[in-house]
Amino acid sequence: MPFQVSLKSWIKKIRSWNQRPIRASTDKVFIAEGEHLIFEAAKANFQCIVIFYLEGNKKNLEQIIEDYPQTFTDSQIFAVNQSQNKAISTMDSPSKIIAVFKRPEKVVFAKKSDIVIFDQLQDAGNVGTIMRTAWALGCKNIITNCGGISIWHPKILRSAQGAHFQMNLIENQDFDAIKKLVKQFPKHQILIADMKGKSMYQQNLKPPAIWIFGNEGQGISSQMQTLKHSLISVPMPVKIDSLNVAISASILLFQQYYQRAYLP
Repeated sequence: MPFQVSLKSWIKKIRSWNQRPIRASTDKVFIAEGEHLIFEAAKANFQCIVIFYLEGNKKNLEQIIEDYPQTFTDSQIFAVNQSQNKAISTMDSPSKIIAVFKRPEKVVFAKKSDIVIFDQLQDAGNVGTIMRTAWALGCKNIITNCGGISIWHPKILRSAQGAHFQMNLIENQDFDAIKKLVKQFPKHQILIADMKGKSMYQQNLKPPAIWIFGNEGQGISSQMQTLKHSLISVPMPVKIDSLNVAISASILLFQQYYQRAYLP
């Protein structure tokens, strides 16, 4: 039986992780709020460290544990009151079940899959939306560089709706590490989303790709631009400065899927 931590200590620790998500990254854990996320994590065999349920809601928790006992073998389980539940939640209306899971120890990218690189993205909603879209379209690999939001941020976990548990995720990599990884995929074309690029209708998107999506305000970093790449844009009848990064990424990824699935 692992070392047991008191409820008071857990609340203090989780509040620390919520206030500074980088601490959760350092400790190699993530916080899942709500039955759906906990169910998806358990189904993917992620190991639960501790789980909290609001007093009077044990039945739903027991069902999840019964379905996936291997996930909760060494988990601590606590009943919490309304005040304690609110203290460990990041939501305005806290979920009735909250759990802390271990992150994967080692991540290996799928060689034949596309890769999405987040270049210092900051908005949790954007990151979660792109992840969910990429997952839906068959992409299995995500990497983030230094300076962006943690991919395991609670808001991103909720926004991605389970994508984390079906994808290979590597975060907070410096440029040298990203260059090294890119070299392992010589058959992948590197595509950067940019309003000045070639129309997505004129680019062959059938080959495997490494997509790079840039910061919401600054765009693609100068370092990323040193990689041998092609600029790809979403054509529009009205000239505007830019599209939201999550919208443009979704359109481009769907166009890639369309070319592969329906064009000769």
